[in-house]
Amino acid sequence: VTMQRLLNVSPSTEIKFELLAGTTLERILRLHNKTDLPVAFKVKTTAPKRYCVRPNCSVIKGGDSIEVKIVMQPLKEIPENPNDWKDKFLIQAGQLSEDQDVDLVGDPKSLFDSLPKTKLCDQKLMCTFDVHSEGAGGLHRGDMGASPKVERDHDHKTLDPVPRSTPGEGVGGTSRKGGGDSSSHERELEEKLNLERRRAEKLAQEVEASRERERGLKQAHADETDKNKDLVRSLETLQARFENLQAKSQQATAKEGARGEASHAVAAQGSAMNFTTFLCAVIVVFLSIIVYRLFALPQGLVLPPQPPQ
Repeated sequence: VTMQRLLNVSPSTEIKFELLAGTTLERILRLHNKTDLPVAFKVKTTAPKRYCVRPNCSVIKGGDSIEVKIVMQPLKEIPENPNDWKDKFLIQAGQLSEDQDVDLVGDPKSLFDSLPKTKLCDQKLMCTFDVHSEGAGGLHRGDMGASPKVERDHDHKTLDPVPRSTPGEGVGGTSRKGGGDSSSHERELEEKLNLERRRAEKLAQEVEASRERERGLKQAHADETDKNKDLVRSLETLQARFENLQAKSQQATAKEGARGEASHAVAAQGSAMNFTTFLCAVIVVFLSIIVYRLFALPQGLVLPPQPPQ
């Protein structure tokens, strides 16, 4: 993957400074993500003591743009041949994977450092310098006695906000004396403004769609709540009917139990009476047999003759 496929860098080849002693100079580097996936980038310089970069490392979401401020520290005096410095800037960028959630990561540097070096692409920008003529006034000009102080470190990780340009200055501190540069820059600003307007309109449409979905969800929730209330009432009615049927069933069971116990008692009583009657009959028969044997002579029985007296 080449830089041309990932980012649109403007300016693309050089960063031009018009030198003025005792004044902080600022330039804007614009980076636009051409892809749909987030891209992490880092900006390096060969002269970290002379320049501050903010942000020097960040993440650009798909289709978004970012402005990088490049601030040159105030010079005590203008050198005779500033182009002998041969200062350069290096932009390194790499595409992040889909599973990396940019919103949940607080440190873009960690995301950039996680990219394999084989997947990084870079682009170099040269620094060119013009010496400001003494007759021109108001170009990058602040209070010469107390110029705005810009805090930085050698790794150019942080940068305090730089004062805005005066009405005589162009955007980024460039004088508007060049008609072509001014119109080109105005076109860039107009394009950027149109882009922001389109994003705002799209965001407004998304917000309205979200509100419409929210209203639909609230209505659906209300309908479901009414249905649930009807179901609860139906369940309460069924429960009351079930309890009524259960009470009747228990009463019927109790009555059947009472009837069963009474019939069992009658049956037991009848059985006892039958057994007693049977036992009495057996005893009577047995006694009859005994009496008969004792008092009745069997047929054909002849008493022996009495001996003579």
